[in-house]
Amino acid sequence: VVHCHSWFTVAVPLYLRASFAEDPLFAGSKIVFTIYDDSFNGEWDKAFIDTMKGEGVPAEILDKIGELSYENIIKLVIDNVDGIVIEAESVPSAIEEYIAASGKKVLRGRADKSDGEWLNDYKEFYDSIL
Repeated sequence: VVHCHSWFTVAVPLYLRASFAEDPLFAGSKIVFTIYDDSFNGEWDKAFIDTMKGEGVPAEILDKIGELSYENIIKLVIDNVDGIVIEAESVPSAIEEYIAASGKKVLRGRADKSDGEWLNDYKEFYDSIL
């Protein structure tokens, strides 16, 4: 399981699914993405798409982004992972709806992690993906 945390790791699932899909080290890997309360509110660099294409991510995958925004990039990541963990108190409704429609496995994190039970939640979640 490759577990990517937050918006700044959005390139990893795309690389693993496209550029490294045939690499024996990553072939068959399961990918999990965690959403936190740290959405990117700045402007995405337009070079992001060209850089990803230059690294072997096919245009047909990247063209799904449309307008380069946090919401659209997260949706693209959701398309390219096996499971989603939500550790945010609130997620934009459009992303919540997209996750629900995706049929992907979802783990909602516990606000209180003091008892250690959250570790069992993660273990069960990973087991369900594997």
